[in-house]
Amino acid sequence: MKKLGILMIVMLAGCATTLRGTSEQLQIYSTPGGATASLSDGQSCTTPCDIKISRGKAYNVTFNKDGCESATQLISPKIAGSGVAESLVVGGIIDFADGAVYDSEPNPVSATLNCKLAAADVKPVSATAAASTTRSSAAASDAK
Repeated sequence: MKKLGILMIVMLAGCATTLRGTSEQLQIYSTPGGATASLSDGQSCTTPCDIKISRGKAYNVTFNKDGCESATQLISPKIAGSGVAESLVVGGIIDFADGAVYDSEPNPVSATLNCKLAAADVKPVSATAAASTTRSSAAASDAK
């Protein structure tokens, strides 16, 4: 009977590890889309995208896109309520050590990039169209 009890303890060790796993998918978005998101561990993708990360580790996510200022977001591990409950049964030491009790926050992560308009994106306004717009605005003001 004693051997059975020891076997059950060993099998239950790392309950959160078994139920939640030691990794999770990080969802990454940017405005505008199509930015390169680079994680501090060397992984990268083009937004919108998902990357598999380890629970319990902090990451910097740097967003880059031509014509835009780069932006960096910090992803931090936060203790998840369900992970703690599962680890309290047995195996808490294992669960805390391998990160299974954590969730990464924020998830999803997003950044709004400050982009400059390229000269090709700016359409010149003809003098005739500008004058027409000015006359239409003035007429609308006079009608009030």
